[in-house]
Amino acid sequence: GNYDALAALLKRFERTHGDTVLEVRAALGAGQRQPADQALHRLRGVAGNLGANEVARLTAHVETALREHRPEAALQAALDQLAAALDTVCAGARSLNVDDQVIPTSNTAQSELPLKLAELQGLLQNNNLKALEHFRALRPALAELDHAAALADAVESLNFDAAGRLVEAMMQRKDSA
Repeated sequence: GNYDALAALLKRFERTHGDTVLEVRAALGAGQRQPADQALHRLRGVAGNLGANEVARLTAHVETALREHRPEAALQAALDQLAAALDTVCAGARSLNVDDQVIPTSNTAQSELPLKLAELQGLLQNNNLKALEHFRALRPALAELDHAAALADAVESLNFDAAGRLVEAMMQRKDSA
């Protein structure tokens, strides 16, 4: 129900994943199948989390074609279909009018930070998109901590596994401080 949050996610998706098909084609042209597969896997996961179901479905199709070493023509045709679907989502994201750089102020006291980090970690472990809102409210209180920028990038790109590892590192530092 939060239009601005969804719009910001879609805009970030366009910026970080909009060139994935070009990246995959370049990797394949250089004979690097594993980086191509990894880029596709990231795209499928984020697209699925955002509800870009056609992009996720077509990405899975390209991943299968790549892993099964299907003929080059079939792989390129699948990439063409993925590129068209991805272009549609990215064009829609570019048309959205929202300031995706707005970061709310935080009322989180430093004494509450361990509890708030534990709550964030729980949301991340469950792949709960509420982690985005929770993180945004918590972000100003985290600004001075190590890994804050990396955590912001991981959360906002929906890389919840990496974000969870960063939160764990932050919690361990807070415990030992």
